[in-house]
Formats: sequence, C-alpha cells, structure tokens
Amino acid sequence: MSAAVMMEPFAETAPRFRAHIAVVLFLTTILTGGAAAFVRWRLVIPGDAISTATNILAHERLFQMLLAADLISVGCYVAATLLFYEVFKPVSERLSLLTASLSITSCVIVAFASLLHLVALVVLRGAQYLNILTVQPLPDLALMCLKLRAQAYSISLVFFVFYCLLIAYLIFRSAFLPRIVGVLIPALLILIALPALAATDGELIAAGRAALDHGDLDQAIAQLEKAVAINPSNSKGHYYLGLAYGRQAQKAGIFRGMSQVHKAKDEWVRAVELNPNFVDARLRLIEFYIAAPGIAGGSEEKAMEQAAEMKKRDALDGHRAFAHVYTLQKKPDFAVKEMVEAVREQPKSAKAHYFLGNALLNQKDWKGSLHEYDMALSLDAAYMPAYFRIGQHAALSESNYARGEEAIRKYLQYKPAEDEPGLARAWYWLGMIQEKKGKKADARQSYLNAQKLAPDSKDVSEALKRVS
Repeated sequence: MSAAVMMEPFAETAPRFRAHIAVVLFLTTILTGGAAAFVRWRLVIPGDAISTATNILAHERLFQMLLAADLISVGCYVAATLLFYEVFKPVSERLSLLTASLSITSCVIVAFASLLHLVALVVLRGAQYLNILTVQPLPDLALMCLKLRAQAYSISLVFFVFYCLLIAYLIFRSAFLPRIVGVLIPALLILIALPALAATDGELIAAGRAALDHGDLDQAIAQLEKAVAINPSNSKGHYYLGLAYGRQAQKAGIFRGMSQVHKAKDEWVRAVELNPNFVDARLRLIEFYIAAPGIAGGSEEKAMEQAAEMKKRDALDGHRAFAHVYTLQKKPDFAVKEMVEAVREQPKSAKAHYFLGNALLNQKDWKGSLHEYDMALSLDAAYMPAYFRIGQHAALSESNYARGEEAIRKYLQYKPAEDEPGLARAWYWLGMIQEKKGKKADARQSYLNAQKLAPDSKDVSEALKRVS
C-alpha cells in the first residue's frame, strides 16, 4: 500500500478534528463572555456612579475575574477564528477570509472594551487608596468607562452576528461537521441576543422616573418593581419605588394609604442598607419618622438617628439632616442655627452657604437668604442651584425681578442632577415672576411648560387658573 493511500484517512480526519476543536473553543467563548456579561450587569448600576463604585470595590476580586473571563473569551474567539478559517478555506477561501475578518474585528473591539474595564478599576482603586472615593468626578469617570465598554461590546456583537451566520452557512456547505451544528450556532446567537435586547434595571428606573414626573403612578410602580426584581441590589431602584409608593399613598384611602406608606419606608430602608451614603433616602426616612404617628412606626428618635448617621459620614450632610428634622418639627430657629454652624465649619463651601440660604428663605429672611446665595456663587460661580433659589427668592420676596428672571433662565439652560431642583419648579418660579410683573401671557406659557414636566402639580394648576 502506497504512502499516499495510507495518509488519506489522516488528511480527512485532520480538518474534522480541527473543526471539533474550533467548536469547543467557540462554545467556551460564548459561555465565558455570556457569564461575565450577566454578572457585570449586577455590579454596574446605570446612572448611579457611587453605588457602582461601592459594588465594584466590595466585590473587587469578582470584578477582576470578569476581566479575566473577557480575556479568556477573546483568546478562545481568536483561536476558533483561525481554526475555522483553515477548516473552511477549501470550501470557499474568499468567504472564509471574510468570515475571519469579521471575527478579528469583533475581537479587537472586545479587547478595547476590556481595556476600559481595567481603566475603571484603576480609577476606583486609586480613589480608594487616596481616600477620595466620594469626590464625584472619579466614580463618574469610572462609570463612563464602563458605559463606553458596554457600547463597544454592543458594536462587537454586530460583527459577531454576521460571523455566526457565515459560519453556519459554511458548515452547511462542508462535510466536516454535522449540519445540526449549523443550526445550533444561530440558536446560541439568539440566546446571547435576548439579554442584550431585554430592558436593563437602569432603563426601567429611567422609565419609572419619567412616569413619576408625569404623575402616572401605576406605570411608575410597574417599571420600578421590575427594576428591583431584575437587580435587587440597585439602591436607586428601591429609592424611586419608595417615592412612587409614597405618592400613591397620598392619593389612596386611609387603610390602603398606610399600607403604601409602610412599603415606601421599607424601600428607603433597603436603599440605605445597600448604600449607607444615600443622602436622599435617609432624608425620606427622616420625613417618614417625623410625619408618621407612633402607632404607625413614627419616631422622632429614629429621625435623629438617621441624621446622626449622616453626620458620621459627612459633616455638611449631617447639619443638613438635622436642619431638616428641625424644619419638620416646626423649629425654624434651630434649623437656621444648624446651618450657621455648618457655614462656620466650612466657610469656603458653596453648598453650606446655599443650604443656610434655604433655611433663611423658609423664615422669609429675604436679605439674609440672598446674601448666602451670593456667597455661594462667589465661592463657586458654576453652582447652579443657587441661581434657582435667587429666582425663587425674587418671586417670593416680590423684589429683584430682573435679576431673579435672569437667574432662573440661566438655570433652565442647565440639566439638574437628581438631588437638585427640577426644571418644572424653575418654570413655575419664572411664571410667578412674570405674573407679578403683569406679563400674564408669558406667565401662562411658563406655567404650561411647568405643567408638561409635572402634570400633577397643584400649585401649577392653580397658577394657570389665575392667568387664564
């Protein structure tokens, strides 16, 4: 028997063996990449940089393992690509080359995405080492890197889709693998695509907040309940769900209302458990403990405990919390004293002067409050909430209309953060200034703009009646 004849079985077996190895590597790519993506969605909270940073640093080893899984996935992907190219080159060299090119492009994009993952970790580790993790730009930078990583990964999936379809076609044309494998590859592709197409908890929270702003409480609760079901560790999901329950309680009867209020409190408690530095959630708990009767869980002592916890974490937030307690207790002098102490401790803090201004504004101390807002802007000309309050001050004090209108229009060009006054209120105060200046047509338009953003606002509806 000739040597050529003896080698024929090996020649036939080698491509089939390489094809089997390529399939194994391809499956490893899908499993490692898919598992990493699933876990990453649990750590990254869209729109909440601080919570994301807290999650990552609390599970740093897991976050490092996700990077390792990404790199393993890319390595297997490259190896599978080269093997499939060699296997299918005899079937169609041009098509095999095109398929490999799509795959390599996808690999390069995923490798870049992995680099962004690493940058996010380095930023957070550096911030933690320097004890400046709460300096907002740093968690924001890390979250931005992770968002860019997710976008890059989504782009790579486009190339991956075409790669899978072409590989399936080549499998059908070849005799190296059973044709059922050509059917399974698109099926796996669908399984990968489904989670990507499904709404994330961040998207659901955004939808819930939009529904809240428009007064659609049933829709808001439906979206936010889905969000916390998808990701129970998202503190913002629990916080906004608590807001939705609280607003629903205000519209419900006494018995259902009490039930909803307790649900709201439970959500805020959970939000604080997940993120002890969540200022707004603690402030909502303070409001609950002060407003609720003792038989329903109210407790001024617990309200003070929340304020004390806030002060342990941040002195200014603590003063703000105690001032909030005193305001709810109708002790405005104590509230002002608390914020005066905050300014004494942090005279160069624009926020401290701003919150003192708010306490004085509540007491109708027009001169004192305006002075504090001016001080805030002298320390930080870009501190936008002070412009909002100058507009509100003008409307309430019935003075400085020109300056108030200029300030509020400046604020309307700004996108407020979640803990800053909303644009609906800015339009409302602008309308009030215009109304008091006798410009009813302009005031009506401003009130309509406010109503579009906050349809359930009673004072906006009443204002529209006055100018219609």
